[in-house]
Amino acid sequence: MLLTERDRDVSEQIMVRVRQRGGRVSGPTALYRAGLVALRALDDDALVRTFDEVDERLSEPAVLELFGTWCAQIAGRVAEASPDLEHAWQDATNSEHSCGYFSHVGRFVALTLNVQDGRVFMTGIEVATPVGDAGTPRERVPFPGGLATLLSMNEEGATLAARTIVAWLVGSADDVKAIRADIAKHRAEPLR
Repeated sequence: MLLTERDRDVSEQIMVRVRQRGGRVSGPTALYRAGLVALRALDDDALVRTFDEVDERLSEPAVLELFGTWCAQIAGRVAEASPDLEHAWQDATNSEHSCGYFSHVGRFVALTLNVQDGRVFMTGIEVATPVGDAGTPRERVPFPGGLATLLSMNEEGATLAARTIVAWLVGSADDVKAIRADIAKHRAEPLR
């Protein structure tokens, strides 16, 4: 169970109130058990309202809207980093879809949203014979994130996605290899 600073503050306030009235709270487990007792005593409607009040997850439409905005930011960064990629983003992020992709000269990078937790899968594929801008064959290099990379839908994830997309679509084999370490370090965090 992940506790926020607010959760810790509320727990402390409860323990102080109990102690001021001569009661004793032996610790977090006692608070948890007391919460269960209080929840069990509620009628069904009050129980549902209580959980609705403390649910911090975004609704599915809100997550989809955030994903669309996040992808648009990445598309802007990609186009800024490489003008050749200005029209590489194929937006499929709307109320019915949770994916989109970038494509350029036989390589593709797909971004797919996990609507349940707000993390994003980034995958890259290439056609059988990748060809560079000058018509010369490009060195075959595995996608920097391996089969798929799981990203946080936040600033860190957006920066990493944009760098990876530019490296994969227009960069050299060295550019692709250089970003691998950063991808390996990234720990995708669910939306809160």
